[in-house]
Amino acid sequence: MQRHVLFVVVIGLFLPLAAVCQISEEEILTLLERHELATARERINRAYRQYPHSAVAAYFHAMLEEDGETASKYFQDVASRFAGTVYAERSLFRLGQYHFAQGTYNRGRQYFTSLIEQYPKSTLAPQASYYAAKSLVIIGTPAGVALPQAREELSRCVEKYPGTWIAKFAAEDLAHLQQPVAAPKQKSSELPPPAPKKPKGIYTVEIGVFDSREKAVRQQAVFSKANYPTEISEERRGRKIFYKVLVGDFTDRNQARKFSDELQRKYKVKSHVVKRG
Repeated sequence: MQRHVLFVVVIGLFLPLAAVCQISEEEILTLLERHELATARERINRAYRQYPHSAVAAYFHAMLEEDGETASKYFQDVASRFAGTVYAERSLFRLGQYHFAQGTYNRGRQYFTSLIEQYPKSTLAPQASYYAAKSLVIIGTPAGVALPQAREELSRCVEKYPGTWIAKFAAEDLAHLQQPVAAPKQKSSELPPPAPKKPKGIYTVEIGVFDSREKAVRQQAVFSKANYPTEISEERRGRKIFYKVLVGDFTDRNQARKFSDELQRKYKVKSHVVKRG
């Protein structure tokens, strides 16, 4: 009897410590809503170390990782180790988003389609369906190789998700794909005199900053193909040059902000309004 009581007392001493180390999604979201990022990061890292088999800790450890490549590895780990959970679903979606934003559309599509196939009833499956199709549009536009499949998948999005932003964007993409190919350019001798250049607006939307021109050009191509006005702006920071991709041309800041919000929803990029220098 005494041994049993002692065992209960010892267990009781460790319970408060375990409660402190464990963490719930609700607690994390509350901290983030209060903008207590440092506290959230400290709590998550502690739980991640002491409870390596916690899907919650592993997922949010990946979420708060600032380096994209490292976060990508963490999300892959969550998707593999915690298969069948909502955190695996979210991790596949995050991986798709990451590669889509980086311009590696084939990889992004692979993760989106994995989510759809493994978790067809996931609340993220509709969005993944659209971005998988959108990736095909971007990949297939130059040669037209993937466009029939893209049309089929976009049409499915319109039919399955009527009244949603997914159906709206899918319908817009379908309409764009069905536009007739532009006529061949005239020979230089037949070209009319160039029209005077329209002055640029005060505001534009920055959608990415890259450490190489090649990456910036790849990202710019996505929006140029969608008929948005785009440009690349160079910025020197110390000895290094960075390349900013700018989209849109506005005289009104509110219009630019609305456009930025639309780009974020449609292309899953981090964008913000900037004023031209």
